[in-house]
Amino acid sequence: MTAEKSGLFFIALVPPQEIQAQVETVRDLFVERYGSAHAKKSPPHITLKAPFHWPKDLPEPRPEAELHQFLRQFSQDQAPFAVALDGFSSFPPRVIYLRVENSTALNQIQKTVVQGLKSSFGLAAGGHENRFVPHMTVAFKDLTPRNYHLAWAEFASQPLRLDFMATDLVLLAHNGQRWQVEERYPFLQTTSRH
Repeated sequence: MTAEKSGLFFIALVPPQEIQAQVETVRDLFVERYGSAHAKKSPPHITLKAPFHWPKDLPEPRPEAELHQFLRQFSQDQAPFAVALDGFSSFPPRVIYLRVENSTALNQIQKTVVQGLKSSFGLAAGGHENRFVPHMTVAFKDLTPRNYHLAWAEFASQPLRLDFMATDLVLLAHNGQRWQVEERYPFLQTTSRH
C-alpha cells in the first residue's frame, strides 16, 4: 500500500470492530435505500484532524516518519476514555451522521492534536477543526439533496446508542481509492497525573 499512497492523511478515533460492524450496517441501509455509498470509503471514525497532505520530499523509505513519531509520543500521554454515539443528526443538505456525545476528554484530545500538528509541522487548522462537532458520518457527498430529505425523514428520530472506549489514535492514509488504517497509536497513560 505504501508505494501507492497519495501522501494524504487524516487522524481519527476508530471504534472497535464490533462497533464498526454496527455502523456499517447503518451505512449499508443508506447504500440500499438512498444510493449513498461514499461513506464506505473509510472505516467508521470520528475525525480529529481533517485530511491533509504530508510532504513527499522527506527522506525515504518512510517520508512520514516524523509524523509517526509525533503521534506515537502524543498518544503515550493520553488515557483511554468513553465515547457514546447517541442517535442521528445532520449537516444539511448532504450529510447524515451518528451524533457523538461531547465530552471534555474528546474535546481536549482534538484540540491538543490539532495544536500540536500546527506547532510541530505548520499544519494549519481548518475551519471545521476550530468549531469541532464530533460525529461519525453514515452518508454524505453522493447523498443527493432529494435523498437527504427522504433519509432524514426516516432517521431523524430513530434511536441508536453505541458506547465504546477510545484506546488509540489512528492515522488513516488514502491509497488513491479509499482510506485505510496506516497506523494505530495506543493510549498508554493509565493513571491520572498529580
